Amino acid sequence: MTPHEVLGVGPDASRAEIRAAYRVLAQIFHPDRHADSAEAVRMAAAREMQLLNNAYATLTAKGARRAASAAARSSAAAGEGAARKRTSRSATGGRRYV
Repeated sequence: MTPHEVLGVGPDASRAEIRAAYRVLAQIFHPDRHADSAEAVRMAAAREMQLLNNAYATLTAKGARRAASAAARSSAAAGEGAARKRTSRSATGGRRYV
């Protein structure tokens, strides 16, 4: 899964769009939000937050964003993106395949 897919933004997303997507998802999946939840939900939220942090760091690092965006565009142009299942995030922190 590419950093763009993790954050739910396109390869041509601006820095502001990337930041906004990160902030929305971080509010949903932050482990502190799930402190009173079951252990499995807390662990899923922690894993999801780690993915979000890594994706955000990749896309906001100088030069890395350009490389990741180019890779995402080239894979989409080659048709690799069409073969993948679309995912959406559930409220409990896990991914659902739709």
